[in-house]
Amino acid sequence: MSKTPDYWDFCQNLSCKTPAQVQAFFEEICAQDWRPDLVMLADVLADHVLVTDLAQRNVLQQVAKRAMEHEGAKTNAYHNQAHTAHVAILSAYLACQQKQIVLDTHECALLLIAAFAHDVDHPGQGNPPHNPFLNEKNSVQGIMNLLQELSADDQQKIETMILATSPNEPHQDLKKILSTRQTRFKELGLLTGDRRLFEMTAILSDADIMLSSGMGEAVQAEMSRRFSDETYASSGKRIDFNSASSRWSFFEKIVGFDGYLSQSGQECFLDSYLAFKKATRTKLDLAF
Repeated sequence: MSKTPDYWDFCQNLSCKTPAQVQAFFEEICAQDWRPDLVMLADVLADHVLVTDLAQRNVLQQVAKRAMEHEGAKTNAYHNQAHTAHVAILSAYLACQQKQIVLDTHECALLLIAAFAHDVDHPGQGNPPHNPFLNEKNSVQGIMNLLQELSADDQQKIETMILATSPNEPHQDLKKILSTRQTRFKELGLLTGDRRLFEMTAILSDADIMLSSGMGEAVQAEMSRRFSDETYASSGKRIDFNSASSRWSFFEKIVGFDGYLSQSGQECFLDSYLAFKKATRTKLDLAF
């Protein structure tokens, strides 16, 4: 497992970084076969967001260890140890950039636990159309026994955040919740009445898709290559997720044409996303 000094220094001073510096960091690490020690990363990020509660830190370490040890973390081309680290780092960064709904240390701890847990036991293939929460529910089941030191309320919040990372219809439903406070999914019901939990969920949701949409073309191309490889390994189908048509479908069905959900996601990376979307639209227009 790799651990470079630049990586640890970057995470220890995360909140001071500009969006451009964050993008440059991901361009560098995505050019490498980067598989960090998730337990050490969890400690660094917990220090960064000032988590002092011993029970929360203990749970975070156990979940990070579980995220590093399941089979998919080692074998999946995309949903692996590196992706978990990407999402955790971005979650911590976005949490520290919130200007309106500012998360406290307790909320940051729950967000980090959900970030490290969100793809535990991922099989390397998507959810079936009839079961849009299948992989996410398996992830929840895979870490629930590690959450016993937390209150039932905190466990439910972590479960809701993980379930909302489904890239299928639940993800699209989050923007409906933001505008109407309604959802078609009972699994996301907590989000309709808890604005702070919604913002935590929005941060995790944004962090989960941001390297494929808001970190520049080089990072997006590498993420698409990995996702294409993972899809081929699980289904035998060769799909180029780096094509302009695949990118546009991702913008339309997953991110949404108006950009990210969280306040900090919009503030920090909306311009990058919109520029990438515009460039993709130009490529599509030239193709026809």
